Amino acid sequence: MRMKKLLLLTTTLLLSAVTMAQEEQFELLYDGTTLFGFIGEMPENTTINVKEGTVYIASEAFYGQENLVAITFPESLKEIGAWAFNYCGNLKEITIPKNVTKIGENAFNADYLEKVTWNAINCESVYNEIEHESGQVEVDSRYIFDAEMLHGDGSSSIKTFIFGDEVESIPNALCYSMKGFESVTLPKSLKNIGIKAFYNTALTQITVPESVEKIGRGAFNEIFTLKTVNWNAISIESNEDHYFYDSVENFNFGNKVKDIPAYLCSLLQIKSISLPESVETIGERAFYTRS
Repeated sequence: MRMKKLLLLTTTLLLSAVTMAQEEQFELLYDGTTLFGFIGEMPENTTINVKEGTVYIASEAFYGQENLVAITFPESLKEIGAWAFNYCGNLKEITIPKNVTKIGENAFNADYLEKVTWNAINCESVYNEIEHESGQVEVDSRYIFDAEMLHGDGSSSIKTFIFGDEVESIPNALCYSMKGFESVTLPKSLKNIGIKAFYNTALTQITVPESVEKIGRGAFNEIFTLKTVNWNAISIESNEDHYFYDSVENFNFGNKVKDIPAYLCSLLQIKSISLPESVETIGERAFYTRS
């Protein structure tokens, strides 16, 4: 009997040791303020809380990790490297902290994500367009959110994109071709909307806040579902490309709008435009219509 108890105790201790060893196999790999990734094998249904004080998450840190289901970023975070969370097929939701100023190309995959909460106040763009004196535009086609849809049928899974109430700038092409993306509320703090920020999405309505000072070329182009624009921007610099195209039916202006920029819209089926008494200037071809 004592032998059986001894064997049972020994077996239990061995199993406990094996279990502890297995648990210790997965460990986040930090070096000062940088999270490089992990060592060992990531268990199924892993949730990661990145420790406060982390400033940078390295490129490809968690690339292709199907077992990652959730991650929480600290307020200290400033940069996420390229491909850091690409092809994490079970990562459905992320929240970007307000202090993040740089996110590398294809850091996340729009084919898998379903919800993004974006609190970054000013994050630089990876997609850029440079217009030369000759008139030719040089395009650097890189995106924060990678997806097959950028080269295919537009089947992004992201349907919810929420902007925090301190966001001042939306990076170029942030929501480019996210065709499942149907509605958005822009914060009252917003000053700049980047080039092609909402290009080829499925928005049906957009409200531009009073605070907006600049909208990049093509920010709202190729949105064939967009029917209503509520324009509250008091004064905004013009560009030489129309902000809104044919599908818009109702264009409403806030009662503080002073300057209507040139080339605001090129419309086919407009039903109503309401101009407030506050308007002082209307730019060239602001309401260009085509038959």
